Amino acid sequence: MTLKYVALALVLLAVAAALYVRFAPLSAEKYHVDLRSIEGEELRGQFSVGRNGDIASPYFEPVNLSAPEAAKRVREVIEATPRTTMLAGSLDAGDGPGTWRATYVTRSALWGFPDMTTVELETANIGLLLSITGRLVYGVDDLGVNEARIRRWLDEIKFD
Repeated sequence: MTLKYVALALVLLAVAAALYVRFAPLSAEKYHVDLRSIEGEELRGQFSVGRNGDIASPYFEPVNLSAPEAAKRVREVIEATPRTTMLAGSLDAGDGPGTWRATYVTRSALWGFPDMTTVELETANIGLLLSITGRLVYGVDDLGVNEARIRRWLDEIKFD
């Protein structure tokens, strides 16, 4: 009889943990930040494309697309990703120079674990600079999920 209660308690604990992971609020203030400001604990499970990142930021020459067209292309690729929603910001680039930043949440299929991905598109002297950083919210290792997703996005974002 006691074994039944232990098993039931474990099942209830697993359900409670799954519900917490899926429905706990995610703070835009914590995750929607300048990518250069990420440090310490926030680096867990991180994969970056950008300054001092895992791979260098791609530059895109302005002759191919305007900033608004490039931002639209990046947004379309990201928002077509299953289980991905915007947390904060916007990639609606204006006509002038500047930096556009958006932070997205992508959840795992089974448990709904959230990964945060912040995307920045900024005008530079030689064109447009795309920076992307993916980070996990829970745990210490994402088993390469952020890297795979970001590399897939880079393959799909064709500015030529």
